[in-house]
Amino acid sequence: MIDALRATADLRSRGGPPLRPRPPERLSGRCLQRRHRRRRPPRPPPLPGHGEQGDRGGCGGADAPEAVVARPRNNRLGVVASVLRLPARAVTGYIGYMDPAPTRGLTLYSRSGVAYRFDPGALCLELLTTGGPGPYRRYEALREPADLAAWAERSRLTPTPVLEISEAEVEDARGLRDALFRVVIAHTRGEPSSPGDLETINHAAARPDLVPAIAPTLERQWAGTPTGTHLLTAVARDAVELLTGPFAHRIRSCAAEDCHLLYVDTSRPGRRRWCSMEHCGNLHKVRALRARHSEEG
Repeated sequence: MIDALRATADLRSRGGPPLRPRPPERLSGRCLQRRHRRRRPPRPPPLPGHGEQGDRGGCGGADAPEAVVARPRNNRLGVVASVLRLPARAVTGYIGYMDPAPTRGLTLYSRSGVAYRFDPGALCLELLTTGGPGPYRRYEALREPADLAAWAERSRLTPTPVLEISEAEVEDARGLRDALFRVVIAHTRGEPSSPGDLETINHAAARPDLVPAIAPTLERQWAGTPTGTHLLTAVARDAVELLTGPFAHRIRSCAAEDCHLLYVDTSRPGRRRWCSMEHCGNLHKVRALRARHSEEG
């Protein structure tokens, strides 16, 4: 301190200005943000055949990989495919005409008449909610052509085709559904499927399918006059794609003892246990809570 005073006095005697300490530099908030901003890592190079557009365009033809790279917008199931790096068609249906919106699903009713939403995750599994073989015959919902047309309207097939359905095609629908029901049940149990049931599915898949076309309004429509046979072919081919695709190991039955609804688990962690949290999942929570209270009390 004394040395500093002496230096100041010496400068004054010589006529020079006194030494003053330099004021600290003031930085604005933006400057501080720029100074402390972390450097972003360099972007990885695009996969071969995709260019800079990812899955939004610029594919390189037959050499382009099928895995989804970019996260699609407003497509929950497409996001699942992106996270799991699975082909997009594995969760949207073999022909891509399925509605992947999260609001889609079937409205079912419990024994007490309470409505709940059930999303099987695939078109072919939606058909299994109309009844089944053996003891499930009491839930039969396909009795006439209007019933099959009503199911098509509720399904995830988009847009809903205006169908011409005969009585014979309704009988074919019941046969395909029963065969598919037995094959899926055997698959979830790790048991071999009946050759006759597999032949029924393969025979339906070999018939002419629904053909998409562009309407004058530039919207999708179905070419010609769709029939019940075309509809069943779409269901059968969807079953072939599901049972032989990457989501085959995620086909499950509801964990409730008194529920036999079948679904494909498309959730990210793959831990879905219930047909619907509004129904069986909620009942399980209520029963577990009552059992806990009875043990404590």
